Amino acid sequence: MPAQKGRAFLLQVDMTGGGSFTTVAGLRTTEESEEYGESDTTTKDSNAWFEQLADGSTKKITINAGGVFQNDAAVNKVRDYGRAGSLNQMKVIFETGQSIQALFKVTNFGRSGEHEGAVQYTLTLTSSGQPMFA
Repeated sequence: MPAQKGRAFLLQVDMTGGGSFTTVAGLRTTEESEEYGESDTTTKDSNAWFEQLADGSTKKITINAGGVFQNDAAVNKVRDYGRAGSLNQMKVIFETGQSIQALFKVTNFGRSGEHEGAVQYTLTLTSSGQPMFA
């Protein structure tokens, strides 16, 4: 796979719940991690060896990102999602055109800025349910 530009990532949100996505932010830093948990089935009969179920675990995607939002309405919408603790359809699009779409919960939201620079926002999204990869 060729190198990809980190600045080419986009965050899109289904603002109305109707299935139409709107770009709300250009992401300058993005980290995606997929977690595949374990289901411990160890018993006293396991002779102290760890045992687990195959595919019996929970899975989730966490996206940590930072960037610049399109406008104040977009900032307020995503921040309000976090404050409400709601699950909302969101999509992260990578430079290659690949994307991850899922119900995401905003679990962290922050902002920072320099005297002469644009305000930078950071957020963490955690998936709920099975995501769609395209």
